[in-house]
Amino acid sequence: MEKDYSKYDLYKENPTDRVFWVDVIDRIGEYVFTLDGRKFYNLFEDYPHNMTEEEVRIFSEENPYWREFFDGRFCLNRIDDTVQELAIILFSRY
Repeated sequence: MEKDYSKYDLYKENPTDRVFWVDVIDRIGEYVFTLDGRKFYNLFEDYPHNMTEEEVRIFSEENPYWREFFDGRFCLNRIDDTVQELAIILFSRY
């Protein structure tokens, strides 16, 4: 995500969380978060496909509601991985 969110306040849902949510008060329905204060993600645009595996793991552990909400996105990733594996097996035989 390329937008500048430096003017907004950051907050955590729980003191031990590594995920900071951005308090975007001038836009309705925009859920933005960061793990490092430099790289920002829009929940609906970026999770999980524009994040590293480690970022996805951290976010998913701290936000099980959103992990379950977007479960379909993870199923599509598993299907893509399976199709790629099958293609490798099939084409390696020829």
